[in-house]
Amino acid sequence: MTVSLIKRTVIGSFPKLSSDIVEAIKLAAKIQLKNGIHIISDGEQRFDMINYFRQIPGLKGENKLHIGGKIKPMADVETFYKIIDFKILKSYLEEIGRGDVKIKTSITGPVTLGFTCAINGINYYSSILDENIYYDLANALIPIMNRLLELNSFIQIDEPGISSGFIPPKKAVEIINFMISNLVIESNDFDKISIHICGDLTRIKGLMDEILKLKVKTLSLAFSGRKEKDNINLINKEKLELFNKNLGVGCASVTVKDLSEVDSIEKIFDLVKAIIEKVGLGNIAYFHPDCGLREVPIKVAEEILYRINLATEKLDCSQLPT
Repeated sequence: MTVSLIKRTVIGSFPKLSSDIVEAIKLAAKIQLKNGIHIISDGEQRFDMINYFRQIPGLKGENKLHIGGKIKPMADVETFYKIIDFKILKSYLEEIGRGDVKIKTSITGPVTLGFTCAINGINYYSSILDENIYYDLANALIPIMNRLLELNSFIQIDEPGISSGFIPPKKAVEIINFMISNLVIESNDFDKISIHICGDLTRIKGLMDEILKLKVKTLSLAFSGRKEKDNINLINKEKLELFNKNLGVGCASVTVKDLSEVDSIEKIFDLVKAIIEKVGLGNIAYFHPDCGLREVPIKVAEEILYRINLATEKLDCSQLPT
């Protein structure tokens, strides 16, 4: 076993780094490269995870998106903010001679996006429980995700709404699987698609059983925070392999505001070692913070990544279960 199995990524967001979008994306990239991140993001520097999708027809509003009409795919996805920002980041990496670095784009899933917008107001659809909201959003996201795959981006579907119980888990999984099933996925693209579900997965009975049915290769989950620490009891090697899944391991809490509160290298190391012992290193896709870093000061964000880097580099792979 070699250390090359140890991969690190981020969930996506960083604190706002500059008012200039190109400079902001460059700064986010520099921070990630400096701290040993293998699959980097653009830092989600324009908006939060909901407002990024204001260009989708049917979603309306400036600060709080609501559903203002029938949701439809964009006429030209090339103008979508996430695709523009992917190209900015890709261009910068090539400019500094790091075109080999992989890029991941976070796409807020139809359940979280639809429910959040519907709370702020609904026109056209009957209610927040109208399944057409979520299927129409899935159809609107499909061409965006297909274009990102064409550009060779990794894709992370963000669905915190699943662990929050926005809609019944079985229905949420059905909607997301509908979306994934309608993507144009080459055989070598399957490993590029993950789903991030943060939060306490033990709160809803049977939730993990439904999550395992999602048609993605990588389940990116949180294990470090106070609410998420019991998620480790839901995973094991047999279940992952039965459902052909691997794991993105959230190994450092992001609910911190000060450097003194950041998980220690020893704590992160002990957690990742315990998870490896449960599922095997070969079933882990990458290590990452529990969630996005938007809400923490930039010095804290950097320290979290620095400690994850050191903790995972400490792993003696030859002595770990595969």
